[in-house]
Amino acid sequence: MIRCSPQVPWWRDVLCRFIPPSRSALTWHLLLNRLPIEDRLCRAGFHLASRCSVCGASSESSDHLFLRCPLAAALWEAVFSTFQRHISADSWSSFFSQAMSVSFSDQVRVLWITAIHVVVWSVWFACNQWIFENKVVDFISALSLVWRAMSDANRLEIGCMRNCVDDLLILRWFDLRGRPARASVIKSVIWSPPAPGWIKINTDGAALSSPGAGGCRGVFLNCRAFVKGCFDVPLG
Repeated sequence: MIRCSPQVPWWRDVLCRFIPPSRSALTWHLLLNRLPIEDRLCRAGFHLASRCSVCGASSESSDHLFLRCPLAAALWEAVFSTFQRHISADSWSSFFSQAMSVSFSDQVRVLWITAIHVVVWSVWFACNQWIFENKVVDFISALSLVWRAMSDANRLEIGCMRNCVDDLLILRWFDLRGRPARASVIKSVIWSPPAPGWIKINTDGAALSSPGAGGCRGVFLNCRAFVKGCFDVPLG
C-alpha cells in the first residue's frame, strides 16, 4: 500500500530549476535529517566514534557539520558579508527557514538561494573527500565552488534586479551583468484645450492596493491652458 507523504513547506525553495538535481536532493535529505552522518548512524545502532570528518574537533551532527564546523562557518560568513545579511540559528531547519525568508530582488534571490545550496554541497563534498579520498578541501577551494555556481545560475537570466545600490554592489562583486526591469509602456497624451469660455478639469489618481491608501488630484485649466485652480485629496 502506497502512502502519500505530507507536503513540506519548503519544497519550492529546494526544487529550483536553477539548482542541479543532485544538489537539490542533498538539501532535501538534509532538511529531512536523512543524510548518513555519523551522529545519525550512531542513533541507528552503528557503533562509531562520532567525530566531525572535516574538522575532527566535535561529534559529527548535521547542525555541527553544516553550521558550526569551521569550514561551514567560514563559508557562511563569506556569503553573509557579500549579501550584507546575517542569520543566527541553532538548527539547520531554523537556519534554512530564515534564509529563505530574506527579501531580495528576483535576480539577486537566485544568487542567494544558489549560495545556500552550494555551501551545503561544498561542505558535504569536503566531508566525502576526507573519508573516501583522504584529501582536504580548503576554504578557498570550497568558496570558489560557491562563486562559480552562482555565476552559472545567473547565466539562466531569471528575474530582474532592483534599481538600487545594494543590488548593484552585489552584482558588481561577482562581476555579473544586472538585468533592470523593463520600463512600462509610455503613452503619448495630447492635451486638447476646452472651448472659449469653458473650464477643463484634468484628473488623475492612484492606489497602493484595493482596499488600501490612495489619492486623487485635479487641475482646472481654461482654453489658454492657464491654471485656475487645483485639488489633491487623500482616499482610504
